[in-house]
Amino acid sequence: MTQFAGRRRWLASLVAWSFAALSLLPLLACATGGPTIPRRTPPPPGNPIQEYPVSGTDKMSGWLSGITAGPAGDDHVWFTGFNFSGVGRVSETEPISHQYPASSSMNPAITVGSDNHLWITQETADAPNPHTITCVKTDGTTCGVYRIPYVPAIDDPLSRTGRWLWDITAADNGYLYFTERYADRIGCFDPRAPDPVTGFKSCGEKLTATPNSQPFEITQGPDGKLYFTEFGKNQIGCMTKALDLCGEWAVEGTPTGITVGPDNELWFTESDGDKVARFSVKEHKVTAEAPLAAGSQPWGITKGPPGDYAVWFTERGGNKIARFSVLDLDAFHYPPEEFLVPTANSEPSGITVGPDHHIWFVEANRSAPPSKIGRTTRAYP
Repeated sequence: MTQFAGRRRWLASLVAWSFAALSLLPLLACATGGPTIPRRTPPPPGNPIQEYPVSGTDKMSGWLSGITAGPAGDDHVWFTGFNFSGVGRVSETEPISHQYPASSSMNPAITVGSDNHLWITQETADAPNPHTITCVKTDGTTCGVYRIPYVPAIDDPLSRTGRWLWDITAADNGYLYFTERYADRIGCFDPRAPDPVTGFKSCGEKLTATPNSQPFEITQGPDGKLYFTEFGKNQIGCMTKALDLCGEWAVEGTPTGITVGPDNELWFTESDGDKVARFSVKEHKVTAEAPLAAGSQPWGITKGPPGDYAVWFTERGGNKIARFSVLDLDAFHYPPEEFLVPTANSEPSGITVGPDHHIWFVEANRSAPPSKIGRTTRAYP
């Protein structure tokens, strides 16, 4: 009995010592700079949307699509669209003003180049160069035009058999890369190098591997390559900065918007699949999806402001913008936070983070113009 009692006392002491050691582990981790486990922050309070109507003629008020924060040192948000000639700008304290009122043109996308100027893609009826990308300074004056050489075999202005310049993005090599939706091409040029023929030095164009792929939005990935959604074939495409094709991978639901999230992974919207998905550039596959309500039609997407570990996106069919925390993927299963746009059927499309750390977006509002610019009334995080 004495022997068994001694063993019981020894086991009890061992268990007590083990629990004491385990209780010290968090202190040891803090003392040694050990890793901390990220936790999901509580959902922010309800977030109303402020809207700014775009007034003017039909060529200045309808079907907005592109939006971006201004260049360094500029406190405005800049936007453009299909039925909006030139570019517009707005800030929290300044009403919408119209800059560079171009002639008959459709301007789907806008970005800031390495030259710290704004660049917009344009489709016009002006031969022989109906496909142009125009540089605009923050004072509203133009600073150059890149003209894509006219090729009769593929150029049929303002029809689906032509090029249709769509999206544009700046890469870390200083070049601007753009998609030609109906020509199945990715092109690029150097905005710092003037050219007497094309306006700026071209670095070429390259066909995607799949006919009728319809490259839509484009961004530079975390690995330095260019990734784009293929609206026509349910694929994510990839090209190097030298325009060498590096792959096309099948996804679902008509991929539309694409961005790099705060987790350094690609995120894209599935407009017909009513999902937001994460795509791994290492595994070349979708690694997570966030389902939305049927008919939501997610469209544009952007990384949240600094400190906000989330992606924001528009729901064109659901008439909402939404925030999805990328911390919620594996350990948590919270739905996205959604905010209803006050104007019914507004068709929110492009989305960006403003210099004020608020979320800004454009409303196409094709059924009841004029279009509007939307803004969250609180900054994030």
